[in-house]
Amino acid sequence: EQPAYANLLQMLRLAGLRVIAVARTVDGLDCDALERVAAQHRPRALFINTALQNPSGASITMANAFRILQAAERHGLWVVEDDISRELALGVTPMLAALDGARRVVYLGGYSKVISPSVRVGYVVAHRDLVRDIARTKMAVGLTTPEIMERIVHQVIREGRYRAHIARTRERLAEAHTEVTEQMRQHGFEIYGRPQGGLFLWAKVAGEWRERGANGLAELALKDGIWLAPGSYFEADEADTAWVRFNVAYSAAPALWRFMRNARAA
Repeated sequence: EQPAYANLLQMLRLAGLRVIAVARTVDGLDCDALERVAAQHRPRALFINTALQNPSGASITMANAFRILQAAERHGLWVVEDDISRELALGVTPMLAALDGARRVVYLGGYSKVISPSVRVGYVVAHRDLVRDIARTKMAVGLTTPEIMERIVHQVIREGRYRAHIARTRERLAEAHTEVTEQMRQHGFEIYGRPQGGLFLWAKVAGEWRERGANGLAELALKDGIWLAPGSYFEADEADTAWVRFNVAYSAAPALWRFMRNARAA
C-alpha cells in the first residue's frame, strides 16, 4: 500500500524484494488498482495495515476487506496483516485474518503501541503449517525474544488493568487528535481523513513547501531540534511530497507550530 510503513519498505528492499505500490484511500486499498497490479506483476504477497494505518491513520471498511480477500484468492496472494494499532481504534474495524480464517492471511500483532514503545513483543497468527516454518526460521535467525519482555507483557495483562489502560489511552489520544487537528486547520494544513484515534495524523503542509515537498522542511526542522517524518519515508519510490506524518501525542507543542510559521509552512 502507498503510503506504507517506512520501516517495512526498508526491510523489503534489504531483502532484495521488488516493491509494487497500490494506493491507499480513506476507505482502504484501491482494489481496482490492486487487480491491475496483481494481473500485471503477479506479486506473491500484500502487506497492509487494516486498523489505523501507519502513516495515514485510516482504517479499512468491511466492503474493502471483502474485496481485498477476493482479490487475494483470485491471484494467489499471501496477505500479511500488520495490525499493531488495532486496540487504539475507537470503533470496530474489519480484521482480515478473522474473515479469512487465517488461510491466506498472516496476522501480526504486538504490544509496543499500547504498553510501551520499548516492549518489543509480538505474535503471529497463521495457518499451522506456515507457523511451523516461521518458528523454525525465527529460531535460526534470532533464537528467542528476551524473556524479561515477555514476562512484562504477561504481568501487565494478568493484573487485570490492561483494558482500563487501553481505554484511558484511547481517550487521551482522542483529545490529542482534537487539539492537533485544530492547530492544523488554523495553519492551513490539508488533513488526510480524520481518524480521531491512534497515534498518527497524515497532513499536507501549507505555504511554499506544499509545492516544494517536505524533505527540505524536515532538514530545516532538525536545526530547531524537531524531527519531522516527511512523505518520502513512506513512498515506495521515495518521492518528495508535501505530506508529513505527525504523532499526535507530541504535535500540540507550541515549538512545532512556531517553527512551521517561521519556515513559511503555514
